[in-house]
Amino acid sequence: MLNVQREMHLSEFKAWSGGKDRLDEAIKYDMVDELQDYIIQLWGTDELTDTQLNDTLWFECDDFLAEVIEDYE
Repeated sequence: MLNVQREMHLSEFKAWSGGKDRLDEAIKYDMVDELQDYIIQLWGTDELTDTQLNDTLWFECDDFLAEVIEDYE
């Protein structure tokens, strides 16, 4: 099995399903940097698989995005 590690900005991540919805929302409100910082706070410097990152976007970021969007509007 091949294990490929890469470093990227959250905006470059190819999310899917609910993770994509959350990431698209962050992009719409120009909050990707803040969302990335939030995910780093959740996970620390641990490496994430694509699935872990997508699931984090999908299931762990609703409250954060709601708060940020509320402040934006």
